[in-house]
Amino acid sequence: MLLHYLAAEVEAEGSGLMSNCNDLIDNHGVCIRVLGDIKLLPTDVQESVARAVTMTKNNNKVYLNECFSYASRYEITDTIQSLVDGSHDDTTLRPLLFAIINWEKRAKSQKLVAREYMYIERKDKQYKSDRDCALVQYYEERGGGGGGGEGQLSKAVLEELISHYAAERKKRTQLFVQSLIKKRNNYLETVTEQ
Repeated sequence: MLLHYLAAEVEAEGSGLMSNCNDLIDNHGVCIRVLGDIKLLPTDVQESVARAVTMTKNNNKVYLNECFSYASRYEITDTIQSLVDGSHDDTTLRPLLFAIINWEKRAKSQKLVAREYMYIERKDKQYKSDRDCALVQYYEERGGGGGGGEGQLSKAVLEELISHYAAERKKRTQLFVQSLIKKRNNYLETVTEQ
């Protein structure tokens, strides 16, 4: 990692250079983020990474994403483990929450028109899914087996049900993401303390 290399160079040059490095990073507002499993790195590198991430977590002008190679097996198992951990808090295992975890499958940049179309299509699918889930939830709360569908509800009532369900979904999504961030920050703090 860049900071680990810089730290080694700094040790050779003297401690004055390290404070200059920290000042330079702070002056430019660099936030260092790490992608991948840092647990696979040597302990001294983990400590350097953790210090760099925690030192710069409040900076927001420039982002330096440091990526470590990791196998797809790690990504899959980490995702499944996060889902299992979140299922105990009722923050996961909802059909729409998988959208947070999935990465875009295409790496090629798309034309603006295609992106807008995909955005509209995704928004439409999200709305339909929210509508279906809101209706199921509505009829389950009333002890029915699905009722007569949305035809029996007025449009205003249906829209309110959908917006209420969408707000709950967004709250669950935020809780899940926050729990992942907290889990990662806790790990970085424990590595830094060692």
